[in-house]
Amino acid sequence: MINESTFPAPVKLGARASAWVESEINDWIESRISASRNEGGAA
Repeated sequence: MINESTFPAPVKLGARASAWVESEINDWIESRISASRNEGGAA
C-alpha cells in the first residue's frame, strides 16, 4: 500500500528501523472508516 501511495510512507530512523507519523496513521484510519461506512450504507 505504501508503494501505491494508499498508506503513509515510513520515516527511516536507521538502517533497520522505521516509524510512522502518528497523525498520518490516524488520518489514514479515519479515511478507511469513512470509506467503509459510505460503501456499506447504514449499519
